[in-house]
Amino acid sequence: MKIKAFVVFVVLLMLSAPFLLSQEKERGLPGPDELCDRASKRLESLLEGEEKADWEEAAGFFRKAIETKSDCVPALIGYGWAINRSESFSISMSDYYASYGYLARVLVLEPENPTALWVMADLQRHISRYDRALPLAQKAVELAPDDPVSYTHLRAHETSLH
Repeated sequence: MKIKAFVVFVVLLMLSAPFLLSQEKERGLPGPDELCDRASKRLESLLEGEEKADWEEAAGFFRKAIETKSDCVPALIGYGWAINRSESFSISMSDYYASYGYLARVLVLEPENPTALWVMADLQRHISRYDRALPLAQKAVELAPDDPVSYTHLRAHETSLH
């Protein structure tokens, strides 16, 4: 009897999915691609320092974008950057591990993404993995030699070793 009830529930859920998605559109909720576009703009703003960030709120925003579209590269990088920058006591080691996983996913999707490389380097430095941080920062500079931010991060990593 329990199995029949479960099967009926799953079938009803599957039948109602298009209706629920159309309701989200009517309420003005963004779809996965739109949320990923917003994540891209938000990350750009954070990286340029234009936004005085509430880093926990930013991490929540990026996590929501990731839940909606798991391969949204700007959200994956943004979450890592927000966790790295947060000075809140509510950030736990599980947040750092999630950040590491998201950044690793970016580097699988885009192995030569300099922003992902230096954010991953910063994360490694933040958790005292200096031996892993420096090569990542060096590769970021190699891939984006005209990006002054990459050089800033490289200097920070070189300083951490001494």
